[in-house]
Amino acid sequence: MSLVTVIIPVYKTRDYLESCVKSVVNQTYKNLEIILVDDGSPDECGQICDELKKQDPRIIVIHQDNQGLSGARNTALNIMSGEAVTFIDSDDTVDPHMIEYMMDDMEKYDADIVEGQFYEVFGNEVKTYDYLKETKVYSTEQALLIDLSSKGGSIAACGKLYRKKIFDAHRFEIGRIGEDAFAIIGSLRQAERIVIDTRPMYYYYHRNNSITTLGFNEKTLDEIRGAKINLDIVEKEFPGALAGALFRYDWSYLWVLDRILLDDHWTKNQYLKMILAHIRKNLARILKNPYFTRNRKIGAILTSFSPRLYRSFVVQTWKRKWN
Repeated sequence: MSLVTVIIPVYKTRDYLESCVKSVVNQTYKNLEIILVDDGSPDECGQICDELKKQDPRIIVIHQDNQGLSGARNTALNIMSGEAVTFIDSDDTVDPHMIEYMMDDMEKYDADIVEGQFYEVFGNEVKTYDYLKETKVYSTEQALLIDLSSKGGSIAACGKLYRKKIFDAHRFEIGRIGEDAFAIIGSLRQAERIVIDTRPMYYYYHRNNSITTLGFNEKTLDEIRGAKINLDIVEKEFPGALAGALFRYDWSYLWVLDRILLDDHWTKNQYLKMILAHIRKNLARILKNPYFTRNRKIGAILTSFSPRLYRSFVVQTWKRKWN
């Protein structure tokens, strides 16, 4: 039975950390190395990590100064011993069979990366999406299209199992918001065979329960920067995934706009004009792209004509979602 490394960066998640680690400790696949990276968390997370280590000899704890999510992942990658590795955010949980199922897929299909589906958790509501009909092997280009378009895949580093070799020459980029947007191609391009399993296995908790925490700051623009880097690479190397890369790029502008509009002083945002100009210029492309939902297309039309009216829709949507 191959050793699998589970990497869990830890930062300000004291209320969720034990549940996260418990979901890993209780996996049906037992040959695990569990690395908890206390990334300079200012709360009690460091102490909780140390207590959890006492309860299970498979747990390794690293305490370090804050380097962000990518830095914490990279630290663990540098010391991991597993033949395969998966990442879990410390405020999420996973199905007890996740690693067993993914290892079965990896061995059955001789895959370099295995991707599973997500449970999207909003408060007491759990959503799943049935985009793919069968578990099968994809090329890098095919998997990129699925992941970038969010139709059966995800750009998230979590919810995937990787052979160790994927990270022999690849690391996460430090200091970014939405780090996974910068890493998705870097990991997939190292793989020859990628399996996407149709079973949901990873519980992703949407915990931003305050509109103010969803607002805009300078680093929010990293979402656009990451999408643009991906688009440039896809155009040159993976043209079959272009529709997905264009979706992700245009979607990133709409995502950033939503966060600008959640601010009471949104009209004074220095990037608002640039964001609106992109959406208006590319409105036809957005409307033709099959990966945008009907609501997103309506939102793009609405914001092109009346950002103020669209703002009322955005604010009310988030209030309904979290209240």
